[in-house]
Formats: sequence, structure tokens, C-alpha cells
Amino acid sequence: MTLWELLVVGVLLTNAAAVLHEERFLARYGWGFQQLGQSAAEVGALKYQAISAIHAATYFQLPLIFINSLVIVVKLLFG
Repeated sequence: MTLWELLVVGVLLTNAAAVLHEERFLARYGWGFQQLGQSAAEVGALKYQAISAIHAATYFQLPLIFINSLVIVVKLLFG
């Protein structure tokens, strides 16, 4: 596995997290950002960190458009 393939995997996973709708999908299963308490004990928890990463990925949508375009162009040019 090359570094390029790892980059593409990262972009695809970020795409998957960015398209998750918080109110329609995540909150239904208890993974909504508003459902978490802000206590100090939960901040280090794995679930809190995962929810925070998903919430942050939703703000990464605009840069993802350009990154996806770059990946598509490179794939078209170099296979």
C-alpha cells in the first residue's frame, strides 16, 4: 500500500463522516453532539472523541470538494 492509497483512504473516510446528518442519523442512535455532556470525565472517552471528529468533519465539506477534485484529476491523469 502506497502513501497515495493511504491518502485516498483518508479522503474517503472523511467523505463518509462529512455526509452523516447529525439530526437525522446520529442523534437517533445517541451519537449527536448535543447529547453529550461536557463533563471532564467524558472528554477523554473514545465515544466523545469519535463524535467530536464526526462533528468536525461536517465543517470540512468545502475543502473536501477541492481535495476530491484533485484526487479525481490525479486518478484520470496517472491511472
